[in-house]
Amino acid sequence: MSDIQYSLFTIHEKNKRMKYYSLNKNAPDVDFRQAVINGQAPDKGLYFPENIPQLPKEFIQSLSQLSKEEIGLRVMKPYV
Repeated sequence: MSDIQYSLFTIHEKNKRMKYYSLNKNAPDVDFRQAVINGQAPDKGLYFPENIPQLPKEFIQSLSQLSKEEIGLRVMKPYV
């Protein structure tokens, strides 16, 4: 398992807050894992996160010092 895969796994295990709902609003809310496994909600709607977190200003200002992997991890973290 790579460091990035391990980090995402660790995030998923510790942070189960983000829920996803069907845009058709006729299916149960699910967590990230179930949304990815399902691919599409049972009501044929697309899964959408319950909220869109705002990235901190400090993160935006530090983009040039971060690797692509670190940027991806930090952007994905609230959704996983």
